[in-house]
Amino acid sequence: MITPYAAAYPGAVIAVSLATGKELWRALDPVQNAAVAVHGGMAFVMDKKGTFYALDAATGRERWHVILSATRAGCASKPVVRDETIYLTGDADATPGDRTKPAGAYLFAFDAKTGQERWRYRASEPNVFQAMCLHQPVVTADTIYAAGGSRLYAVRRDTGVNRWNSVEIRRPVEGKERPVELFGLVDAGPVLIGMTSVSLIAFDKNSGGSVWEIPGKYGASAPSTAVAGNVLYFQGSPDSRPAVASRGTLYALDLDNHTLLWSFSRPTREANWSFGTVTPVDGALWVDSYQALVKLQ
Repeated sequence: MITPYAAAYPGAVIAVSLATGKELWRALDPVQNAAVAVHGGMAFVMDKKGTFYALDAATGRERWHVILSATRAGCASKPVVRDETIYLTGDADATPGDRTKPAGAYLFAFDAKTGQERWRYRASEPNVFQAMCLHQPVVTADTIYAAGGSRLYAVRRDTGVNRWNSVEIRRPVEGKERPVELFGLVDAGPVLIGMTSVSLIAFDKNSGGSVWEIPGKYGASAPSTAVAGNVLYFQGSPDSRPAVASRGTLYALDLDNHTLLWSFSRPTREANWSFGTVTPVDGALWVDSYQALVKLQ
């Protein structure tokens, strides 16, 4: 397993043996909120300086890299690989001589073997400088879904253009309906599931409309969402089964009947420390948790 560690500080991408839990190698300093994609013997990740890397998954050595920005990596990258194409979000400098590629945030498609750019998508919205940063790309057979601010986007995989117009997510907050940030987007078969600060929401893939939701308290900094089989894993505090704190408690939800199966927390040196990335592997969960990787059966 390959995962970013301590990405908010000077950290590293670390490869760990699934059999023993021992470190195999470590490489570059990843951008905050980064995720690693592994495909075809390579691991893909963005560093803090705005360069996207392909690393040899066995050794951690560089295969190729693409410099998106020479100065920044403010738009967190979540790469996904499908059919030899990498989809990721990131900041980019302006392309000299090309007015269609100004500086700002983009959703990119790159050739997984060479790093050659296939297309880029710019989520332009009113009153948003240099476009919306799309944080959580979810790739299906023909569409890429992504969350940016309070909006849900659907982009065609083949051309990088809109499948349907972005949908704004609004919910009651402090007695008034307001736009609410959407985060932690994951694919759950017939629906997409994401979080706002006040609800866990399932969205229809054909329209972006809401299908069902679970009210509660949730945090944008660490949703820890993942799907394995017919179970959703997430971090937060649903109203039907509140946690001691919305940070530091992981839940499992049955996607057939929307019932909570279990919750998990662990004591840490700093109280209510959030879980990080949750990765289902061979019937187990590997969870990033305060200076440790925890394996849950």
